[in-house]
Amino acid sequence: SHVKVKAKVDPNRNSDGLENIRYTVEHICVYRKPATLKQLSNEIVTASNSAACGIELTVGQEYLIGGAEDYGVLRGYLCGLVQEWSTVPNNDRDALKTFKC
Repeated sequence: SHVKVKAKVDPNRNSDGLENIRYTVEHICVYRKPATLKQLSNEIVTASNSAACGIELTVGQEYLIGGAEDYGVLRGYLCGLVQEWSTVPNNDRDALKTFKC
């Protein structure tokens, strides 16, 4: 999905915290989604640090994100697709438009 990050909720009191971080996003364009879902959640959950494969997103920024869905919950992982939208090449943007969901 091409998303814009609207909010970040980090329940950890310090950088050593183990609680998941939750991002609220707006889906600008959904390229693929599980057939079992009518729409994707506006919340992405990720681990609190990169050592646990967590991702760091900036509120207000747009990203191309590919992750996993687990019982309706979207999960973002460091090994998944996380790219600032401004750095996605035009030929990749054009190719994304050809996906049939």
